[in-house]
Amino acid sequence: MKITTRSLLLLFTLFQSYVHGQAQELQYTCHKKSVCKERLVQVKRFSLSNSDTTFRSNDNGICYVTKLGTYFLLSSEIDTGVEPPKVEFKSFADYRDTVQSWAMFPVLITGYGDDLEPGDWLYCDNRCEGNKADYYKNGQKRVEGTFKKGKPVGHVKWYDMNGKVINVEQYDKNGKKIRSVRLN
Repeated sequence: MKITTRSLLLLFTLFQSYVHGQAQELQYTCHKKSVCKERLVQVKRFSLSNSDTTFRSNDNGICYVTKLGTYFLLSSEIDTGVEPPKVEFKSFADYRDTVQSWAMFPVLITGYGDDLEPGDWLYCDNRCEGNKADYYKNGQKRVEGTFKKGKPVGHVKWYDMNGKVINVEQYDKNGKKIRSVRLN
């Protein structure tokens, strides 16, 4: 078998294409628009997840993704209480996204220099106290409950965008979840 310069060049080009294709990645950054403070804030702690894999953001709030597809955007900073936002990547590029953050949400991740605990609820960056509710952009209730020192007591109700109750969580007087009932 005779190897020519043309054959070597073709082989080299194919190899480079293969290596470059294997090393592709995209960068995803996410910002939230706070309903409490009319400003954009970068989301630092999030993950992109589907049935195959999960990619987590680094300390700078950048997530490097090596596989195209559709992912759920998961973060307690932008929790909707219903279905997490979906992000679709069709090409390897840099993606910047802005999502609506809610006034009220449960703390899921801790240990970032704050005194919050899992199970605490925040309303406009302060622990919830008393009766609180949060609303979708269309004016329908999103979630409501009663709180004591940031912990839910009694019932927390989640609503869909049409105002229908979709989930009811029951808590004891210490904020421990007793049960959760998903409604159709």
